[in-house]
Amino acid sequence: MPSQDSQHHKLRECYLTLGLTPQAQWLEIKQTYRKLVQKNHPDRFTEGTTAHQQAVNNFIALQQAYERLSTHHQNLATANVLPFQASRPSSSTIHGMPNDSINSARNNGARDNVQNINSARPYRSRTEPSASKRKRLLLAVILLCVGYIFLNKSEWIRFDQPIEWPQEKSALISSSVSAFESQTASHFGTGDTMQTVLQSQGQPSRIEENSWFYGESKIVFLEGKVVDWYSSTETPLHIR
Repeated sequence: MPSQDSQHHKLRECYLTLGLTPQAQWLEIKQTYRKLVQKNHPDRFTEGTTAHQQAVNNFIALQQAYERLSTHHQNLATANVLPFQASRPSSSTIHGMPNDSINSARNNGARDNVQNINSARPYRSRTEPSASKRKRLLLAVILLCVGYIFLNKSEWIRFDQPIEWPQEKSALISSSVSAFESQTASHFGTGDTMQTVLQSQGQPSRIEENSWFYGESKIVFLEGKVVDWYSSTETPLHIR
């Protein structure tokens, strides 16, 4: 077991860590600890800086000192049969980690290594926007874009009014439609009627049952509609 002098030396170091003398009362210790924890909390400093690393070290040292002094004063109160309510260190966390995780990291020699302390959960700087803030910002941008479109709707084509095409485009569209209609009328395909075949091919040279012949070419009908054909090179059919 450690000697009494060693224990007194460690207690003096705890008082010095809190900036107090061994004559300090428990209420003064508790109030001083709370002020120093707020002052040296790592969340008040930018991650990755020297000030942040120093704050982590100070935070751990303050917790160690407070825990030891709390145990010491509790033992004194028990020995003198006095009521004592030792306030354990609050559930303050470093970057979302509970105190037991910090103590575990400290006992493993990670006191001077901030990255080891933060390895379980990444630290989020106070200046970094949260996911909810980013969503609200994105929604605001979308609403601004929609509002801009409606305010400038006179610049857009209104679907309740006829589209006025330029004259050259109207002529081009009309010629394309006419060409398509003429091509459709002068050709036939599967499923077309006999009337369509007559318009594109004219009168057949001979007819045998459900087949029309145009020279060597042949068109087969079923129930009055084209189902098959044969087109010769000498008398080709107008097939689309």
